[in-house]
Amino acid sequence: MVSLPRTAFRLGEAVEAQVTVNNRTRKGLKECALQLSMKTQFEAMSRYEHVNEKKLSEHLIELVPLGRVRARHKQVFAKCCIRIPEGAPPTQNYHRDGGDTAIIAIHYVLKFIALP
Repeated sequence: MVSLPRTAFRLGEAVEAQVTVNNRTRKGLKECALQLSMKTQFEAMSRYEHVNEKKLSEHLIELVPLGRVRARHKQVFAKCCIRIPEGAPPTQNYHRDGGDTAIIAIHYVLKFIALP
């Protein structure tokens, strides 16, 4: 479980998260990390046909290694600090002619990853 102080952050701000891992398995987790990535979706519409093309892109911004979690143990990683870059584009949806479909959509994802 990843706990954040709030849900919205500004550019250049350091985000302090608390990560709680309850490993109930018989295998230990070797590499636990917190990763911040930017997801971008581009959509193009054809003028003459009713065809939409979408391209999805994911860009890793920062990876913070946390460490190991032993088998059948609960581990709390307090004060995991991850910084939002100054020059990152803010979360946005660029709409064409004020319509409902976004031609460019940018959003950010904070993930917890672990390798057994």
